[in-house]
Amino acid sequence: MPATAGDYYGVKNADAIDGLVAIGWSLGRVVGPLIAATLIAEDKNYSMSHTTLKIVALVVVALPFITKPPRLR
Repeated sequence: MPATAGDYYGVKNADAIDGLVAIGWSLGRVVGPLIAATLIAEDKNYSMSHTTLKIVALVVVALPFITKPPRLR
């Protein structure tokens, strides 16, 4: 990740971006299970949770295809 951040945003910004990615991972590890538990709810119906996870996975797979490559300097 730091090398990609350096390519996209410059080497001097790579550390800050890597820190933001680490914060995002940490938030995802806390918020993700809370969202899943809310979607499953008391009736133990996993279909809404699985559907939401599938949609998020499709968005994540699509992001590399819509991200523009860095311009040459």
